[in-house]
Amino acid sequence: MIDRFHPVEQPVPTPDRPGSYPKRILLAVTGKTPQIVTETLWALAMDSEQPFVPSQIRLLTTEEGRRHAVEKLLHPQNGAFHALCRDWNLGPIDFDASCIRVLSKEGRPVEDIVSPHDNEITADQICAWVKAATSDPEAAVHVSLAGGRKTMGYYAGYALSLFGRDQDRLSHVLVDERYERMRDFYYPTPEPRTLFSPDGKLSADASAARVHLARIPFVRLSHFLSPGVRAGQASFTETVAETQKALAVPELRLDYDECVIVCGGRRVHLAASLFALYAWMARRTVEQGVGAGVTYACESQWDRDRQELSFHYEHACSGSHTRIDKFRKRLAHGLGKEQLEQGTTNINKQLTRQLGAYRYAEPYHIVSVGDASPTNRQQLKGLTVPPGRISGTMRPPF
Repeated sequence: MIDRFHPVEQPVPTPDRPGSYPKRILLAVTGKTPQIVTETLWALAMDSEQPFVPSQIRLLTTEEGRRHAVEKLLHPQNGAFHALCRDWNLGPIDFDASCIRVLSKEGRPVEDIVSPHDNEITADQICAWVKAATSDPEAAVHVSLAGGRKTMGYYAGYALSLFGRDQDRLSHVLVDERYERMRDFYYPTPEPRTLFSPDGKLSADASAARVHLARIPFVRLSHFLSPGVRAGQASFTETVAETQKALAVPELRLDYDECVIVCGGRRVHLAASLFALYAWMARRTVEQGVGAGVTYACESQWDRDRQELSFHYEHACSGSHTRIDKFRKRLAHGLGKEQLEQGTTNINKQLTRQLGAYRYAEPYHIVSVGDASPTNRQQLKGLTVPPGRISGTMRPPF
C-alpha cells in the first residue's frame, strides 16, 4: 500500500509536480496566529491531485511571533505541529525552534513592525530569506502569505515573484469563519473533537472544518535579474529597481568618444570595428525605422555602405589616421558575409557578457529584421530598439 502523504520518489523532479523534489520547503511569515502553519500544512498534504508534504518548514516572524509559535506549535506535549504529524501520519518534517527566524534591527530581535524603518528592514530580510531558499536547485519552495502583518505577506509574495522558479508556489489558506473564532483550532482532526469559542457560547467539531488552499499565480521575474543581484546582498529596493530596468523599454546611447554603447544605463565597451558596425545598424534604424538593416557587400550598393561604415569608424577613431587607413583597406573589396556574421556574433556575445544576463542583453542584440535583401536574398541584420530610444554623441547627432 502506498502512503499518499509521502511523495513517491521520482528519478527526475518536474516543476509541474513540486512534491517530486527531494527538498520541499514551506516558508511562512507569521504573527500572533501560528495556526496558519498547521492549516497550510494540512491543506498541502491533503491535496488530492498534488500532495506536497514539506521536508522542512521555515518561519519568519517577530520576537512576539516566535514565542507564540514555540508555545503553540512546538511544545513537546501540546504542540499542534506534533499533534498534526501524529494524527495524519505525515512522517518526519524538519521543524523546531531553530527553524524560526526572527526579524532583527541593529542586532536585536524586533518585537513588532511599527515604524517605516522597521518596514524597510522587514522587506530586506524577507527578500534575503526567500532568495536563499530558492537558490537550491534541488528544492521546491511553497510560500504562504496568510500570517503576520499584511506588509509581511506582501513582501513574501513579491520576493517570490522576484526569485521564484517554475517549481515554486504561492498560496493563502482559507478557513471557515466559524473556526476562525476557535482559538484551539489548528487543523481538521481525523476524529471528532469539540472546540469552544473563548466565551464558551459557540462550539464546533474540528473534524468537520473545511480548510482550503487558495493558490496564487505570480509572475516569475528571476530571469531578468543579473548574476550580481542573485549572488550579492542587494536590498529589496535595489532588487526591484534592477528588475524594473530589465523590464523597461530599451534605451540605447552610443558614445563615439569611448567606443561605448550604453544600454539602459549600463556601459558596454566594444572594439572600434565592432562599435562602428553596431553604430551603422543603429543609425540605419533611426533613419529608416525598425526593420531596416544591413547585409554583406553587393556591387550595386557597396559604395554607399562602405562610406557609411567608414564614416562611423572614423568618428570612433578620431585622430588615428593609421587605424582609419587600415580599416578602409579592409573594406576595399567589400564587407564579406563571414565578416558580417562574425562581427554580429562577437557583438552579441559582448552584450551578454558585459550586461550580465542574456535576457537583459537580448533587447539590444543584432537580429534578423525586415525582408530579405533584394540584391543577395539574405536576411537583413539590424536592431529592434525603437528609433526614438536611440541617440549618439557624434556630429551631427542622432
